[in-house]
Amino acid sequence: MNLIESKIVDNEKFSTPPILHVVIDRMPDFRFIEYKMPDNKSSFFVSLTLDDLVKYYYHNPKNQVGFGGSKFHLNMVDGSKKTIKGPWSSRPSQILKYCDLSIINITAHIVSFESVGISIAASLKFAFSAFNKAENKKGYGITYKETFKEWSWILSKV
Repeated sequence: MNLIESKIVDNEKFSTPPILHVVIDRMPDFRFIEYKMPDNKSSFFVSLTLDDLVKYYYHNPKNQVGFGGSKFHLNMVDGSKKTIKGPWSSRPSQILKYCDLSIINITAHIVSFESVGISIAASLKFAFSAFNKAENKKGYGITYKETFKEWSWILSKV
């Protein structure tokens, strides 16, 4: 997977932080690892690719209405397949509580910005590389700060 271009999108109508949008030539092959939560019932499914892109889902068998109750077929690191129903997307700050993984949310587009964006996350290495490539980065920075009463890496105005 190659990073083609990037830009910062700041929707000031909402109280959400700006987000880094990237164009890549293809979506990497995501292979997931399951992290059991302390309650031993719910799980985080995390995939960190060799390209430093990250997908993650929170799954609780007692609350399977995320994504409208859709089934997700996950390829696991060990080669097995696992189907989960109605997982929830989550925030990097939640992942950081259970995995030593510093990540930031981004939106990825395949081939061009005109394609539909997919909300995923990236390692800080990938995020800084994409940020440095963005032509409209002036006035923004990747910072570690508190948002919504949780600490996480975000793109923000500086």
